[in-house]
Amino acid sequence: MSVFKPLPIVEESEEIDQMIDALMGGTKKMRDAGETYLPKWPSEDEEDYKFRLSIATLFPAYRETIANSTGRVFFEPIELQETVPEQIKKWCENIDSQGNRLDVWGQKYFNSGLARGLSFALVDKPRGDNVKTKADEKKQGIRPYTILLHKRQVIGWKSKQSEDGMVLIELRIKEKAEESDGQYGVKHVDQVRLFKLVGTDCTVELWRKGADGEDVLHQQPYSTGMNKIPLVVFYTHQLGYMHGIPPLLDLAYMNVEHWQSKSDQQSITHIARVPILGLIGFDDSTPITVGKQALKIPNGGDAKYIEHSGQAIEAGRNSLADLEEQMKKAGAKLLDKDNSAAKTATQSDNEKMEDLCALATMALSFEDAINNILQLMAEWMGLPNGGSCSVNSNFEPDEEEINPQLVTSIVQAWQGNALRKKDVIRTWQKIGLIDDSEDIDEVLAELEEETPGLTFPTVNNNAQDNTGSSDPAAESA
Repeated sequence: MSVFKPLPIVEESEEIDQMIDALMGGTKKMRDAGETYLPKWPSEDEEDYKFRLSIATLFPAYRETIANSTGRVFFEPIELQETVPEQIKKWCENIDSQGNRLDVWGQKYFNSGLARGLSFALVDKPRGDNVKTKADEKKQGIRPYTILLHKRQVIGWKSKQSEDGMVLIELRIKEKAEESDGQYGVKHVDQVRLFKLVGTDCTVELWRKGADGEDVLHQQPYSTGMNKIPLVVFYTHQLGYMHGIPPLLDLAYMNVEHWQSKSDQQSITHIARVPILGLIGFDDSTPITVGKQALKIPNGGDAKYIEHSGQAIEAGRNSLADLEEQMKKAGAKLLDKDNSAAKTATQSDNEKMEDLCALATMALSFEDAINNILQLMAEWMGLPNGGSCSVNSNFEPDEEEINPQLVTSIVQAWQGNALRKKDVIRTWQKIGLIDDSEDIDEVLAELEEETPGLTFPTVNNNAQDNTGSSDPAAESA
């Protein structure tokens, strides 16, 4: 079998991967896909189809849902703990050697995983010239960096079971190498980078196609000095080892349906806007003369404009609106509580795991992936530990989502002796004003120690407010 031949499991997911790429690419990519996602109508003229395709526009529900969910995770930056070596912290300011810091690169890594079900990060290091010691590496500026791989680049792998779980022993990555083409031009050549783990030694070799299409070893195997293949997989919907599908796949199919239905709606609207002139009493031999102000009609003939009733337009508009609402609900499922999601060992230790939504579970999985990247960077440089990080996984309503009228009503109920102090604290915990993990008695004690404006004073409901303020919330604050 050719080294360029993808595994059957990779080929089976190609149809889904192409659809996700098209949706993530926007209107242009959907138009480029042509009849794949916008089929021709029966007996539709080729020119008419090209015109219909050229004016079709994508409602970017899938891409925006992915972007908005990613934005929630990165609302707060990735926090590197004190256990991360200073040298690695410095590298994280340019994690990919392309000028992107960890947070910027991490968003792409998470976004790709959420869109496609999993994403791959390779932790690599340049070989350098005549490098024999760590001092030589430092002098030449050689350091580990991350490479974000597209899901479709990983075309094959082999693994084995060990005491610590599955171990990757072979990995094939399809990539394009850039070479000079003439004095100023460049060309891209397909090649496969093949990693092999032999015992405790990870080696790399490069393969290309020969003139007759045969596999040719372009670069002899060399040792990386690592005892593992430096690949980190981030899953959002895992089906098996190195295998996953988009968690929002149903939303993707709905978005394609919307693309097709919206094109139909555009077409029927165009037809309705241009009335058709109907001729009665004419035959093929009857000469027709149409002037600016008159139409020459034969004896016994008639002519009138035929207009669309508009009922189909309204039905189509309602259908699109219903579909958009369904897509909105499908995308919102990421914030539903996720009791059935697969959990890592780190997540299983969290006693509140059952209260996490699907997106929070993914955020914790992403945290594990970044920790694995930090560890691989450390191992590349012979450091004992890469440390750990913290990724935002709290998606409870923030202050902007809290109804201020509800807060005011709670304060008024307390001032009217309808709520106890503890009931007020409990309510504020439920709506997100106070962390629900805090002890109520401790919160009350802290409030009593604060300035008078932050305590629960004895309220005289009959007293007049000499300040002129009528806002109960302002009094309690």
